[in-house]
Amino acid sequence: MAVLFVISLAVNAFAATLTDTVSVTANVKSSCSTAVPGAMSITVDPSSSSNQNFTVTTPATMECTKNKTNNVTATSLNGGAINVACSQSGITGFTLKAPVSALTIAYTFKCDPSIIGQGFSGPSKDVSFNIGGLVLGTDAQVADYSNGETYADTVTLTVTY
Repeated sequence: MAVLFVISLAVNAFAATLTDTVSVTANVKSSCSTAVPGAMSITVDPSSSSNQNFTVTTPATMECTKNKTNNVTATSLNGGAINVACSQSGITGFTLKAPVSALTIAYTFKCDPSIIGQGFSGPSKDVSFNIGGLVLGTDAQVADYSNGETYADTVTLTVTY
């Protein structure tokens, strides 16, 4: 008679485990991009001694990283005001210039000194610089007709972000 022996080995059913952690970080980049360049105009009335306000025809806006405060400066192409911190009380030293005669009219430019970003998507992403300006009554009264030339200036708004 033959005897069959079955030998079985029990394999450990429990596996060892080891855990580790992974540190995950992120930084949000501060960024801005131009959304809409602004425009404003004025018809100077030399017969009035009152200050005369510009009409903002297109508000200047910009998109920036959400909740980031960004400082704003302004520079007049015609000189006088170069990289001056914006102010809603007004920055003096800006000049409108007639292209042919080079006659000038002094004016005050207004803009917000800082803007707080609202992100790059969504309905309220464009943040306004709240531009504006005025010609003082004393400057309006001495304005020269200059053969009907249109006086002009270009203001560059610089945002530090």
